[in-house]
Amino acid sequence: MKQILSIEDGVLDAAFLENILKDKYLVEIVTTIEEARCSIELNPPDLIILDLLLPDSEGIETVISVKGFIEDLKPKVIPLIVYTATLSDRYCLDYMCYSVLEKGKTTVKELLDVISILLTHCQIFKTTNTII
Repeated sequence: MKQILSIEDGVLDAAFLENILKDKYLVEIVTTIEEARCSIELNPPDLIILDLLLPDSEGIETVISVKGFIEDLKPKVIPLIVYTATLSDRYCLDYMCYSVLEKGKTTVKELLDVISILLTHCQIFKTTNTII
């Protein structure tokens, strides 16, 4: 079963993500960048879902931090989805992430489809030893 790490400090949003993902994926929820770093180092997930506003980081800095943790794991390919209510830096986010989805405007089906597509495509890159 694929493992998804959700970096989300909102209790309701974390519960929502866990509820829609738990039947198909192993889900771990962390609430801070520091917890995310520890989790990624100890047990690298297959995919990360990231909120931009956390107690210890916000905005583009949050993405840069998480991407730094992922870079340390190369050649493992870990897709990063930003799932947030704050899209003020949309252009930068589109460049830095596999997908940027807005809370409240993205349907459950859309979110699950993006996750499935990214996990499938990253599996193809892993089996061909391609680093993206």
